[in-house]
Amino acid sequence: FSLRKVGFAGLPEGETLEAGNVAMPLWPADCAVRPPRFASDFVDFLYEVDDRYFSEMHAFLKNDLGCKHPIKGTQASADYSSFFSLAKCDFIDVHGYWQHPRFGSNDREKDWSIVNEPMVNNRGETAAGLAMCRVRGMPFQVSEYGHPAPNTFCAEGIPTVASIAALQDWDGVTLFNYSKDNRFVQNMITSFFEHKSHPVKLVTMPFGALVFRRGDVSPALEETTVGIALDTLKRFTLKNVKKDAGIAAMGVTWLDVFTHRISLSLGSEIIPDFLPAQRNIAVSDTGELTYDLSNKDAGALVVNTARSKAVVGFGAGREFDLGDLVLRPGPTMQNGFSTITASAVSGADFRSPGARILLTATGYVENTDMGWNEDKTSVSDQWGKGPVMCEGIPFEAVFKASAIEA
Repeated sequence: FSLRKVGFAGLPEGETLEAGNVAMPLWPADCAVRPPRFASDFVDFLYEVDDRYFSEMHAFLKNDLGCKHPIKGTQASADYSSFFSLAKCDFIDVHGYWQHPRFGSNDREKDWSIVNEPMVNNRGETAAGLAMCRVRGMPFQVSEYGHPAPNTFCAEGIPTVASIAALQDWDGVTLFNYSKDNRFVQNMITSFFEHKSHPVKLVTMPFGALVFRRGDVSPALEETTVGIALDTLKRFTLKNVKKDAGIAAMGVTWLDVFTHRISLSLGSEIIPDFLPAQRNIAVSDTGELTYDLSNKDAGALVVNTARSKAVVGFGAGREFDLGDLVLRPGPTMQNGFSTITASAVSGADFRSPGARILLTATGYVENTDMGWNEDKTSVSDQWGKGPVMCEGIPFEAVFKASAIEA
């Protein structure tokens, strides 16, 4: 046998509480080699500083400067501040991106990649995760949302987030971003986030606006409130667990998000009954949204309201009876993936005399001569040129009306 020194479990040599020279940890790994109480004390310190900052800054802006507009803290997201701190402000704000680019070296223009897959096959992951960040009784908005290019499933983004936002009765959703410069007219997709020249994002905006702003999708009838204590959030931080992932571990799933409203009750530890995780179809308690994941490789989100209807995802070969409209999506370049929307731009419903229906069908798009790598996860700095090439989506639409003009 032999003994070797491989590390330490205590303060490094020369550091003592008495001397007041205990070093600040810079990374979670720094805490891993210290005593458990060290990490716990450090997390307590972080939460106390966080709470004090937002309390004092909010009071300064409101009382000293006399600000009249609502004030938020920062985004209530995985690596930022505590819900308890942010709730000292006027509203809760979050950001969300489906498959945000992952950057490698310092050359962000060239060294990046994405996971090129559809959110509809992944339990509505990003948008559903945002729903787990709303604090009960407080206004809630998403100030950044996007499905970054060149993901080839971007057509699902706006209809999905708008439908969830309306069902969850959020107060606002802002798409990031319209343009990063002053060139407002371009004929190609220019970067990850811009909407101005991305055809499937632009063409689905009217549907998203009508669903959310006009209220075509109704707020859920019931609300499930999840209790969460400050000590629970601290445990997430100690274990380096993201807040929304930690809340999901408490039992909330995509089934709950697509069925009824979700909110957090700060300071409470009451855990409600959640829907059985074994289920694979969610139907909103309003009956207007159906999210079918019975085939994990061919998910479909269906919107069926009086004034807006849609089939988002892998609907090819299936018939969707949406009351006044029957949709039969056809085969596409991506195994039957498409987004087909129909909105009564005017008229109380699809049968109203003189009603005008906006019908859109979107799917795969890419720039001319786009320089994809072999596994289609990056184009580096080879974004290609205009015009954007758009897939034509085959489908049948049957309108149940006495007369129609196209």
